[in-house]
This record gives sequence, C-alpha cells and structure tokens, in this order.
Amino acid sequence: MAGSSAKVAKPTSRFLYGHIISTHWLTFAFALGTVATLFLSSSSLSAAPKSLPTDQGLFLVATDQLEGTGFQETVILITHYSKRGATGLTINRPTTIPLQQAFPRIQQLNQRTDPLYLGGPVSTNAIFVLMSTDHPRKNMHLIANNIYFSTANNAFKQPLAAQSRTYAGYTGWAPGQLQAEINRGDWLLVHTQPDIIFEEDPGVLWQRLIKRWSGDWI
Repeated sequence: MAGSSAKVAKPTSRFLYGHIISTHWLTFAFALGTVATLFLSSSSLSAAPKSLPTDQGLFLVATDQLEGTGFQETVILITHYSKRGATGLTINRPTTIPLQQAFPRIQQLNQRTDPLYLGGPVSTNAIFVLMSTDHPRKNMHLIANNIYFSTANNAFKQPLAAQSRTYAGYTGWAPGQLQAEINRGDWLLVHTQPDIIFEEDPGVLWQRLIKRWSGDWI
C-alpha cells in the first residue's frame, strides 16, 4: 500500500517531498469518502504494543533504517489503528507555501502565513487539519487533550484556531503492515504529549525525539 516504509528509489522520495511542493496549490478537492472514514473512525490500538489508544498521543519516529526512503527523519501522529490497517499524519514536513497562497479562494485563510504541511504520500489532494481548541466544532475527532482532527472542508467553514496545522495527504498502512515495520525496527513507537504537533521548529523535532527515545520502548 502507498505510504509504507519499504525502501524506494530516490526519485520517489523526491516526489513525496519535492514535486508536491512545486505545484501551485491554487485549488484543492476536499476528498471525503474513504479517506475521511479512515481518519474519523475511533478505535483502540488493540494490536499495537502496550495496547495504547490513539487518543493519548501516539507517534511513530523513523529510525535510521528508513534513511534513503521518503520517510527518513519523519515523525508521524497515528490517527487510526485497527485490524483493517492504520493511518497517520506526518507532523514535521512543512512546505514553503503559506496557507493564504495555497488556498487563495478560502476567505478564512487570507491572513494565514503559516505553511501547509505534507501529511503523507496518500491522497495528496485531500486536506486535513489538527487544531488545539477548547471549543471543538461539529464532526471533529478528539486526538488528545484539547487537540482535534478534522477534514478541511469542515474546519475551513470558520477561521482556524491560532494553534493549528493544515496537512495535504496522509500516510497509510495495510492490515498488519505497520506492526511488521515496528517489529523490524523501522519505527520507534513513542507515547508523549501531543503538544509536539505544534512545535515551533519542526526541523528539530525528529532529532529531539530520536535522541530521547532511541533504544526505549513505551
């Protein structure tokens, strides 16, 4: 399935984090259907180590084994895990494109200079939002504490919360695939405060987490 951590050629890696950025981002189709269903399903991590639920802040931190793939030095928030597979958002891949430029037709974003993030290589025309708010809107999915996940067409109906991130695409795994990748050491499974989603300098997030958690299991 697209979004796995299997070794890929350099051009593919460049596509994941280069070609997408080079597009104009003038319009987006806010994909719902299967993508929204995958993310908005609420289920526990019954098959994952320690059986930690997704609403407690569960992250994947890429190990050195993923060097040379499109997933090197990534930090991924797990948004859904079940026997049918898993999905997540890469939280440390900002583009250089501000939201006001990426979505010029969305009035609520015309003052937003924060960047669009690359959530993963799957369905890159689908847009998702993570935000910290005490007043969640209808159809938002609680991730942890006061952090919520939403599809963009729902979140963009009103101005975004000051502390929010917008993502293009997501990362996905087929049934059993993520567990196999964790078992072979591709990822560290880290349970930590979800506030790291809004790290001011996402460029140092992977280094900080890998230094803290390398060699440890939650």
